[in-house]
Amino acid sequence: MMTALSAQPTANDEGSSTEAMPPSVELRRLEGSNDLFATVPFQAWRLILRPPRSIYPRSCLGPESLRVLLPAAKGERRTSKPFMRQDIRLRNPRGHILECSHFQPMEFDSSFARQPCVIFCHASSSCRIEAFQVMPCLLQYDMTLFCFDFAGSGLSGGDHVTLGHHEEEDIGAVIDYLVETRRVSSIGLWGRSMGAVAALLRAARDRRVDACVLDSPFADFRDIVVDGAAASVAFHWVPTSMLDFCLAQVSKDVQQRAGFDPRKLQPIRDAPRCQCPAIFGSGDQDSLISPHHVRQLQEAWGGKSQLICFEGEHNGERPADFLERAALFMWESLQAAADVEKNTSAAVDAYYCRAASPDDSSGRESLLVGPYLSERQEDALLRVAVNSYVEQRHCMDVAIDQFLSRGGSSPRPWTATMADS
Repeated sequence: MMTALSAQPTANDEGSSTEAMPPSVELRRLEGSNDLFATVPFQAWRLILRPPRSIYPRSCLGPESLRVLLPAAKGERRTSKPFMRQDIRLRNPRGHILECSHFQPMEFDSSFARQPCVIFCHASSSCRIEAFQVMPCLLQYDMTLFCFDFAGSGLSGGDHVTLGHHEEEDIGAVIDYLVETRRVSSIGLWGRSMGAVAALLRAARDRRVDACVLDSPFADFRDIVVDGAAASVAFHWVPTSMLDFCLAQVSKDVQQRAGFDPRKLQPIRDAPRCQCPAIFGSGDQDSLISPHHVRQLQEAWGGKSQLICFEGEHNGERPADFLERAALFMWESLQAAADVEKNTSAAVDAYYCRAASPDDSSGRESLLVGPYLSERQEDALLRVAVNSYVEQRHCMDVAIDQFLSRGGSSPRPWTATMADS
């Protein structure tokens, strides 16, 4: 039975049939609460390490076969082509089981062309059901959507969340799986808050990421502490030195429990190493992660980027205009990345098709002319291959040069390039 799935409750048109909706789930989040600093500081930091966990029945994932209610076009209601939900269990590098769901076309089989895939990375104290908010905007394009519960969140294994530090390894496990399926042509990351930080950290380390949408990531965890205390009625009088002392004490406890020091969580240092295109989003009334944090990351981003500010708070519903623009950006970026890969593969295949001939021993020059393609066609293909290779590997050359120039020492963040407006 095929069912229409909507991320938002939708009134039925007159005469239309009732559509099954996944049960609503209250995603309790601590991270956006204005009362975060209205409690004892040590308790607040322990709650960030182990915030309320969003536990949900599997029925909340909706039907396994579905059509998605898409954004209206010219006032007309639309539904997507048939999709199926494939539930998957993966194991992350720390041995925790990740509960995952992959939404892909019903008719997909090995004979179909590969498709771009967007991996949704949820916020702290949330779960994969949060992806339903962006699903209608993404699935109106020829893409698939992969969502999962980070370790320590939702139904996945693990006891702690780490504000993106270990979560980026979870994303790496998901990317490894998608690449092994050979069904994905390009990969994008769409993250919110903690998920956006994890996506940024993964993009800085993994060149398989072709585009990012980063909604409300923080630039430096310590700055979040200082800003939060300054905005709190209870702690605005506390000097910075005292805050640093308290944070140091709590960080020792976090290090023992979860194996990381939150003071070292500084995505601003990783942003210059990110080369894929990105959109940053920030709510103008966000009292937890103020827009200037997001702007700092956008300005430090190593590739092309843009910042979209919208009305709303940290945990509020995102405006439809922002979701539409971000989804269109993701589609165009992933399609361009897929085209680059396709053209490069075609050019290399055409080149080595001649090299495989056992009768041709006249050297490299003779391989450039053959019976398969005209000389003009082959020149065009080789030009595309060279340009694509240079574009995709430039970031690797820069990293190598930086490494060698320092005698093999760890590279430091370099000056950010000018981001697109």
